Amino acid sequence: MTEKLNELKTVFVYDDAGFFSGTETAQLNPMRPTEYLFPANCSTVAPEFECGFFYQIKDKTDLNSGWVAIAKPTSAAEFIGVEINHQSRTDYDNERRKILRSLVEKEANRYREKQINDENGNLLAITVEEIPEPTEEEKAAKALAEAKGNRAAAVSRIVVEVERKDETGKTVKVLSFDGDEEAQTRMSRTIVAAQALGANLETETRTWVMSDNSIEQVTIAELAEALRLAGDAQTALWTVPYEE
Repeated sequence: MTEKLNELKTVFVYDDAGFFSGTETAQLNPMRPTEYLFPANCSTVAPEFECGFFYQIKDKTDLNSGWVAIAKPTSAAEFIGVEINHQSRTDYDNERRKILRSLVEKEANRYREKQINDENGNLLAITVEEIPEPTEEEKAAKALAEAKGNRAAAVSRIVVEVERKDETGKTVKVLSFDGDEEAQTRMSRTIVAAQALGANLETETRTWVMSDNSIEQVTIAELAEALRLAGDAQTALWTVPYEE
């Protein structure tokens, strides 16, 4: 007695390159109840479905073909020389794009995505290329740029202290001034204006916001001293990027 077949049968389909792309259902042939109507590019055999592998059909001519397990790339270097067609939207190529970009992001100091274009600039494919080792001149330029950036940050944090003294020369208060370049410019403008008006630098005062954001009445002479100290601090920092 012939065993009755199920009306539906799950089969495992693959793309034109032979890579597993999903499942479909084969139906019994109403004209031949002992046979199924199979979709194109399929196998009745399931892949192993192990994590970290692509599966490619062994024999496209065999409806009961098994699969070859191909390890998914785990480093950007594995994509060097491998081109992923821009037009392809198969599950296999879509996942390869995601893996490529993820690995390049993790190893961005060594590898980068490279676009392959035609003569009109149209994107054909993507791949990976190794970032060339910088020359000694490039290394030196990068180091200098970083040092200048550190210098600018240090200048922005300059704070100077000016001692306020009484008639006997005793320090009665320590005034803390911001000494960054913007603060120096404001000090300089204030001092120059006072001098132009013939003000007494020891007694003429201005309202000033101190480094701790408190407000003080400071003399022009105190501003001049703060400006001198801030300039000296900036000068000390200015040559640091050029020192070996």
